[in-house]
Amino acid sequence: MQSLRATFSFLFGPLYHPVLHRWRHRAEFRLHRQVLRESLAVMRRHRADFSSGGPPSGNRGRTAIQVHVFYTDLLPEFYGHLKGISAPYDLFVSTDTEGKKSFIEAFFREHLLSGNPRITVQVFENRGRDVYPFLAQLHGIYDGYEYAAHFHTKKSLHTDLGDYWRKSLLEILIGDGSAFDEAVAFLDAHPECGLLLPHIPKKRRGCYAVAKTDEWNDAATGDCLSLFDVKPDAFRLRDYEFPIGTMFIARTEAVRQVFAYSFSASDFPDEMGQVEHTLQHALELVWHPVCGANGFDFAVM
Repeated sequence: MQSLRATFSFLFGPLYHPVLHRWRHRAEFRLHRQVLRESLAVMRRHRADFSSGGPPSGNRGRTAIQVHVFYTDLLPEFYGHLKGISAPYDLFVSTDTEGKKSFIEAFFREHLLSGNPRITVQVFENRGRDVYPFLAQLHGIYDGYEYAAHFHTKKSLHTDLGDYWRKSLLEILIGDGSAFDEAVAFLDAHPECGLLLPHIPKKRRGCYAVAKTDEWNDAATGDCLSLFDVKPDAFRLRDYEFPIGTMFIARTEAVRQVFAYSFSASDFPDEMGQVEHTLQHALELVWHPVCGANGFDFAVM
């Protein structure tokens, strides 16, 4: 009997289980498909037209690029993107140990960036993944910078799509540097736009829809918005787009409250490999609602 059961599982398990799962959860899957269709339609309508912008302004220090480097082996990959940026910027780098800080500083002494941006490297406690270091390092950044961008050495070891996810987002938002230059020029030309989001990589669209319909995410996003004195009427997360993977470019004035709020390391949970339902995951979702509440629109790269 056990042999027969094992044979059945081997032959039919990989095919049978997903079909059965979808049947049992057919209402949930229908909702995910509906929300994804809605999101893709909204993103198509908000696709940024980079032909409408001129060259980026030459004012130094108007843009702050923040990169959280947990995996130092990915520095060469990030350098390959950053070195082609011509729009003036200052680079802020966070990491979690003094040893990594020394390695990063040595790396950028050897690998120079175009325009010779000012580079600041700081160490933060390993909490909140990339989100806590990002917000802590750029706290109050709106006083000195018009735009802020966030990237991180994302590997997402819980999925075999981690490298695809990171590479896709970096290619969309920075590319060889020209995509980032065009993004800054677009924001210069469109003062009504407060947020530039990456479009959803095809292999992560299912994840995106699930996140937007998750009840915990919906409640936690509302709780976070209350921290920033933002209370959209009848808030539903499914009505807002978000930067999947927490990489994006923002006008600092459009999301001022997020950078003004004083988060501490203790606000975030101990690192235990969580893949969802933490403060850092909730903070991934607040950028568009805050931007909208402040009267700014968003666009998609």
